[in-house]
Amino acid sequence: ASRSAAWDFHGLIGLLPDPDPILAKRGDGAEVLDSLTADGHVMSVIQTRKLGTLKKEFRWQPGAMGDQDADQAAKRLCARLVEDMEQLDLYDLLSEILDAPYYGLTPIEINWRTGKDGIRISGLRGLPHRWFGFSEENEPRFISRNNPWDGEALPFGKFVFARHFPTYDNPYG
Repeated sequence: ASRSAAWDFHGLIGLLPDPDPILAKRGDGAEVLDSLTADGHVMSVIQTRKLGTLKKEFRWQPGAMGDQDADQAAKRLCARLVEDMEQLDLYDLLSEILDAPYYGLTPIEINWRTGKDGIRISGLRGLPHRWFGFSEENEPRFISRNNPWDGEALPFGKFVFARHFPTYDNPYG
């Protein structure tokens, strides 16, 4: 079962449109969401929600299966992740991730570096949601000048997406 095999017109038009019912009813695209943040009250509510989350303490812990203790490999990986994260502006990054409920998604670009101990994260940055779309297979695509209709495939391991309640019908969230 896929869009291309189903009787579903969305599989025939390149990138899937954002099916937000309110935007569709208004005849607008997701760009109208940006203009909403110019409203003082809306911005105040957004900032209050973000600040309430950003003031919380967070920590990284190595994963384990069920009620077992984390093995040494998981502990080493977690320690490396903590080292990488300490080099980043996590406050701003998390603030951008917290925009996902408003826009449906927050694309995050991962920059990598190589070191004596392997591949490490050197940077994470949120990017504008409007730069990305989804294919009929729900694969994220970069909407480029060279290919605005179908978008470009993303390199493996280069991007992650924070999405707010995505579904098969609405991968945008």
